[in-house]
Amino acid sequence: MLSYRHGFHAGNSADVLKHLILCAVISYIRKKDKPFTIIDTHAGGGIYRLDDGMAEKTGEAKDGIVKLMQHPGKLPEIVPEYFSIIRDLNPEGKIAVYPGSPYIEQQLLRDSDKGIFIELHPTEFDALRLNFGRDRRISLHRRDSFEGLDAIVPPPVRRGAVLMDPAYEVDTDYAKSVSSIGEAFRKCPTMTMMLWYPVLSKSRDRSQKILSEARRLAIPDTWRAEIRTSEQEEDFGMCGSGMIIFNCPFSVDRKIGEILSCLEVSIGMGRNSSVLTRLSEKGC
Repeated sequence: MLSYRHGFHAGNSADVLKHLILCAVISYIRKKDKPFTIIDTHAGGGIYRLDDGMAEKTGEAKDGIVKLMQHPGKLPEIVPEYFSIIRDLNPEGKIAVYPGSPYIEQQLLRDSDKGIFIELHPTEFDALRLNFGRDRRISLHRRDSFEGLDAIVPPPVRRGAVLMDPAYEVDTDYAKSVSSIGEAFRKCPTMTMMLWYPVLSKSRDRSQKILSEARRLAIPDTWRAEIRTSEQEEDFGMCGSGMIIFNCPFSVDRKIGEILSCLEVSIGMGRNSSVLTRLSEKGC
């Protein structure tokens, strides 16, 4: 299905969580001089204006990045890379432009590192090519994300991370995402795998299913980070989101815990509106 356009949701609370954790993982990987690869399986266009028709129609950024920038707490100290990117894109202070994950990844790549961005939607891929096509560190693939990841892994440089954040337009995407991550890790156990998921209304929520599937993989050092931003309704809406980090780098789980504590009081529902749990032990 090709109906999903991330421009409607750019800068929302889910983006904030996803991108803060993405920066935390990449900043750890960058500590070593060795080159790394970042694979983004559902790349989208890569950068978004929050004052255009799509973003203004939903207004989701107001409860995400706009709200966060008003009450960042200690996050600029914990994840300085994220806030540096936001400030550089919005030098006048008003948040009018928001980076998608490909833009964040591009900014954190060094000359020796590689980015691989996958996107199937023709309009989104055209934007992706316009935004990143001239960067020799980055290769772009217009193909199905699950098929693409299976074909690309292992990359020539096997150190790095995978980010997968499907639209979950169909229920089968939950199990498919986890199995895709599992197969990618089997081929390349040196990489960290990150999987985003939504927490929807009670009648539509599949978050427990995806967590159950993730546990079943038994990939070492798997963590779940989740934030609730509103009460869970019966039939409508998204009340939060989460990230599953497979093969989480050493000590990054502690940084994620600090991120969640700050998000609770900035975009969350207050204390105890987030959860960080280990889904598998180290060395499973």
